[in-house]
Amino acid sequence: MPVILPEYFLNQTKISIVNKHDFDNIKDRLSKFEAIDFNLFIPQTMMGLSSEEILTVQFAFWFCHAVERDLDNILKVSFKNMEEALGKTPVELLDFIKKYHGISFEKVDPDHPDYDQGKIYFNDRIDIVEKLCGKSEHTKFLRKVKEIRNDLAHGRISMLAYEGINLCDPEAKRRLLFDYVKQALTIDEMPKEGGFVNDLTQEQNKEIDVIYKNWLDSKKMGDK
Repeated sequence: MPVILPEYFLNQTKISIVNKHDFDNIKDRLSKFEAIDFNLFIPQTMMGLSSEEILTVQFAFWFCHAVERDLDNILKVSFKNMEEALGKTPVELLDFIKKYHGISFEKVDPDHPDYDQGKIYFNDRIDIVEKLCGKSEHTKFLRKVKEIRNDLAHGRISMLAYEGINLCDPEAKRRLLFDYVKQALTIDEMPKEGGFVNDLTQEQNKEIDVIYKNWLDSKKMGDK
C-alpha cells in the first residue's frame, strides 16, 4: 500500500507516492538531509509550526530547564549546609527534618540511596521551598514557570504564555526574564506566608542562629 510522505521529507519538491516497503529510497532521501533538515522535520513539517513558534519552544525549554536546575542546586546546597551545621550524617538529617518538620528531603539529597534525578519533579522542589520558607512571590513565580513547563511537555504550543501574553510575543519573554531576575535578587526581602522557618519561636530562632554562627566561624577558621 503506497503512502504519501511529507513534502519537506521529499526535499521540498513535491508530494510523492512511494512504496511502503521502499526503504532504500527512504534511506537515500535521509542521507541527503543536512543538520537543519533533521532539526526542522518534526516541528516544521510534521507539526506545521512557524519559525517564530519553533524559536519560542526553544526559548521556553531552555528557560524552564535553567530555572529548574538553579532551584535544584539551591536545595542541594541548603541540604549540605544544614548537614554540616547540625553535625549530622545525611540519613540522620533526613530523619530529623522529616520527623520534626514533616518535610521529605530525600529527592534532593544526591547521597541518599533512593536518590534518582529522573524522579525529581519540579513540583517536589517547589513544595519543599514552600514548606521550608513559606509561600512568596518567589514560589508563585516558580509555579507560573511550572505551567509553562507543563504546556510545553504536553505539546500545547499555542498556549505557551506568561501573564496572559503569548510567548511568541517578545514582550512576554521580556517580562518573564525581568521577573526571573527580580525575584532572584529580592527573594530575601519578600513577605512570606507560613513555612517552617517563619513558624519558629524566638527561642528556636536564637538557637539556630547560634548553631549557624558557630558553623560559619568554624568554616572561616578552616579557610585560613
